[in-house]
This record gives sequence, C-alpha cells and structure tokens, in this order.
Amino acid sequence: MKDHGVLFTSADKWTSSFFLTPRRRTHSGLPRRPLHQWVCALFFSLGKLAHAQTTSAQCRTALDGMVRDPNYVLAHTRFTDWCRIILENEMANCCTDGDFARGTSEGCTDCSAVCVHQHMDSMCNSYFGKACAVLRAPFANSGAPGLKLRESFCVPEDCTTAADREALMRWYHTSYRAIRTNNWQLDYNDGVLECPSAVATAILAVFVTILGIVLLVWIMIILFKAPPKERGKSTITQAEGPEYPANTAAGFDSDLRRTAEGADTLSSTRVGAS
Repeated sequence: MKDHGVLFTSADKWTSSFFLTPRRRTHSGLPRRPLHQWVCALFFSLGKLAHAQTTSAQCRTALDGMVRDPNYVLAHTRFTDWCRIILENEMANCCTDGDFARGTSEGCTDCSAVCVHQHMDSMCNSYFGKACAVLRAPFANSGAPGLKLRESFCVPEDCTTAADREALMRWYHTSYRAIRTNNWQLDYNDGVLECPSAVATAILAVFVTILGIVLLVWIMIILFKAPPKERGKSTITQAEGPEYPANTAAGFDSDLRRTAEGADTLSSTRVGAS
C-alpha cells in the first residue's frame, strides 16, 4: 500500500482514496491497479454494507438474552398459539382455497389479521424494553402474498435506536430462524417494525391527565353544590323559624305526663279486675 502512495487510517479513508485518486486507466475504463487492491476494496465495501444492515453489539446481546429468558419463552409460546388461530381463521374466511399448512391460497385480497397481545405488550414494557408491532406477509414466498399480519413484537431496551430498529427484523429473521418452527413464523426479513412515538405517548398522557382533572372538578361541583330551591318554597334554618312560648313546651310536657299516668292506672285496674 505504501509503495502506491496510499496512506489510510480507516476503511472509509482507504476506499475513498482508492477510488478517487487519479490513475492510468485500462481500455475498460477502470483504474489500473494491482489485483490485491481490488480484493481489499471489495472486502471493505462488503464489510461496510454488512455493518449498515446489522444491529449493534449491545442490541444483539439484549435480544439474545430476551428470547432465551424463561418468562419470555412461556409468554411467547402462548402468544404464538393464540396468534396462529387468528391468522388461520382470517385465511379461511378471506382467502379462496387456502391451505394454512402449506401457506398457499388463491384470491387473498386485502386480508389482514391482527395479533396484538395485551399481556405480551405489558410484560415487554415492564421487563424488557418497548412493545412494538411488526407488519409482514407470513406466506409471501409460499403462495399467499395477499395475507398480511400485524403482530406484537418486543424490542429490547438496547435496540431502541433508529439504526438498530432498522436492522432488527433482518437480524431476527436470520439469527433466530431455528427457534421459529411454525411455517407462518419463518419470514421476518421484509417485516416493517412499528413502534409508538415517545411524543405521541407524552401527548396521550397529558390528555388523559387533563381529562381526569376535569372529571374530578365536575364531581366535586356536584357533591358540594346546594340543591336547587323549589319554586314557591324557601329554605329556612332553625334560628330563622317561628318562636314558640316557653309555657307551650311546658304545657305539652304536662299533658304528655298525665296521659302516660292515666294509661298506667287503666292498666292496673284491668289487671285487678281479672
């Protein structure tokens, strides 16, 4: 490399200098260079391309730990069994001459199954990362490209960057195909990952908070507001009521006492007579 006047410190600098430095050209229009330089440039270009289509090391470690976690395996197994029923029913109702076991059908037009599992999403948000969804065609390569599926997919916390999310489906498709034994789970290569935006989540939280405050104020107004007065009637307190003479209350007590004594005398007379 040094003999040809190319000094590089990284793959990007080397490849750019390799292709941009003027050299004598052959009859085909390509620069005249030794074969080993062409091989090196090819490997560097392929390496950059592979790096752009893969996830980060932190994301791969987190994803591997998640898919091997016993709690995730149990929840994902139940989710898979549930989603298979939904997808097979959609294929039977929407497609013509559908064969779910082979993944073939005819007449699948605008057929879409939704497998968004609330328990799976809650577990993902609580313990692993962020609950997202994958939009894909599970039988696109076997004979039913018109059947679409939107299913829950857990994105680890270390895979939430834009670059990792962009490459996550291709990495998951290639690296974990052995653990996906069902035919409708084989193809994730063309899956589109959809994750809720943090801005949308914040706006929703603010909206729910404001709505809760408004409802609380409305309930307090109903509870503490005085009842409406009836037409033609007025409400007065005990202090505003009419004043009764003191002897009236005393006379009432005397009459009540005499009535009680008379009742006791009558009862005693009847008992003696008997």
